[in-house]
Amino acid sequence: MNDNTTAKPISELEIKRSVHWAMVEILLGSVGHGLKIPFTGQFLSLYQLNVLANGINKDRLPRSSSMEISGIVGVLKTLSPAGNRIGPMFSIMIQGFLFWLGTLVGGINLIGQIIGGVLLSLWAFMQPLATFLLIFGFDLFRMIEHYNDVLKKDYPYAQSFIYYFLIAIISIKVLLACLVVCNSYFRKQEWQLQTSGLNNLMPKPHALHRPAWKKALSDLLNPLFLVSFVLMFAFALQIGESLGTAGLLSFRSLAIAFVLFYIVRSPYTQKVFERWAAKSKTFNAFYLKALKVLASIDEQRKKSD
Repeated sequence: MNDNTTAKPISELEIKRSVHWAMVEILLGSVGHGLKIPFTGQFLSLYQLNVLANGINKDRLPRSSSMEISGIVGVLKTLSPAGNRIGPMFSIMIQGFLFWLGTLVGGINLIGQIIGGVLLSLWAFMQPLATFLLIFGFDLFRMIEHYNDVLKKDYPYAQSFIYYFLIAIISIKVLLACLVVCNSYFRKQEWQLQTSGLNNLMPKPHALHRPAWKKALSDLLNPLFLVSFVLMFAFALQIGESLGTAGLLSFRSLAIAFVLFYIVRSPYTQKVFERWAAKSKTFNAFYLKALKVLASIDEQRKKSD
């Protein structure tokens, strides 16, 4: 992407799309993560697809708008008062890129948008897998293979249930993504969430400004991570490791997870990232446009007060 492309003026339609989506992403994302509501990220990714598809089909914005709007909202996501900020920012940008890639490969027509929508929808499943791989390393694949063999041998029905459940969840998400694209392409209609009622559900201020280490500990209490650590401990025992070695292996994974969660929540990391981003022409262009969108959001909030 050349400098002329990244520095092009943001249109009023792009501002309008970015303002609405940013408010949904920041408010609903904060509420969802603050209250530990399951599938919040999956829903938000579908909402992103809804915004990007309608930007092309309803507003007649160019293909590049999917990356422009995603970049702007990704930057604004760093202002989210709850949840980690850097991780979601990258997710939003990557999902915008994947939708753009689909329209680049298949065209800006229905086929291209469906390809982009499917790619976008699958990223929400790939990111947790990447996180677990960082935490457990290649032991993750050994653990999965081990428990797969155990289920296949002793609990074949449970193995089939888990497989079908995962296939069903992914298939439903892909189907919903296709329906979102088709609804936008054929009917030029969109569904919009009203964000005004979410302000009352926002976490309390004292909960938003907890130290990074407390937030990292809270992340470790996620049931999915707790179950994973227990399974890793049991896996080490079942392959013949001593109790001390199994405990050390689990503690190592726990420590890696804590450090990882602390890094993405640390204010120092945020400052380092901001200094690095300021040197990037592309990111700086998104930042300047995000300021315009933020000004529009503040103006809307003043009118509603």
